[in-house]
Amino acid sequence: MEQFTKVVAPAVLVLLGFYFVRQHYQQHHFVEKQQQLFGKPKHKIVMALVTAMLLSPCMEIEAYFLLAGTKGWWVMASIAILYAAITLTGMLLWVRLAYKGSLKLNWHKWEHNAGIITGITLIVTGVISFFTH
Repeated sequence: MEQFTKVVAPAVLVLLGFYFVRQHYQQHHFVEKQQQLFGKPKHKIVMALVTAMLLSPCMEIEAYFLLAGTKGWWVMASIAILYAAITLTGMLLWVRLAYKGSLKLNWHKWEHNAGIITGITLIVTGVISFFTH
């Protein structure tokens, strides 16, 4: 596992980064892909996000649920409701702030360089990950 996290995972990130940069220079169909995404029914997009959130592990909350399991169902339900309320409130606040800030940016310029930005971000993340593990 150590070998994987030290070498293989960063290498995959770097290779994906080069792939995105290469794809950017071979085709410029980002607007069509964006229109395809927005053409889908909203309930399918929401269900995909809910499924992704359901399947992603939350290591930090597991300990609370394990401890609450010894106290009874009402404590577990209370923690679940509290966790959901805090998480949803935080997400909604951050998304609102990010949305308000994003309205001030010139997105047309960024749209044409999306492949390069994504690729460089992946390459830099892979290189940093290689040297920090």
